[in-house]
Amino acid sequence: MKKFNKNIVCAYLYTITKYGYPPAAENTLKYIDEMSSLGFQSIELEGIREEHLNKVYELKNDIAQKLIDLKLNIPYFCVVLPKLSSLLKRLLSIS
Repeated sequence: MKKFNKNIVCAYLYTITKYGYPPAAENTLKYIDEMSSLGFQSIELEGIREEHLNKVYELKNDIAQKLIDLKLNIPYFCVVLPKLSSLLKRLLSIS
């Protein structure tokens, strides 16, 4: 299979679109396999809200080994926490 350039990253949105939001963190190794099988050499992972983020953290060693085995890069890991995006709402309520 032809591989994409390392600078082209498979967004975690692929996983979210296919499996829902948030996708089950327990299946992260499966998601990594899928993104790799599509030809990506670089993929994005996310930790979505506290429960999902904690589960991904629990799997960190297995995830790291999977990435080594598949020779994948993770240029960034996105943490999605609802309170981080509510700053504008809080600022507006102060004024």
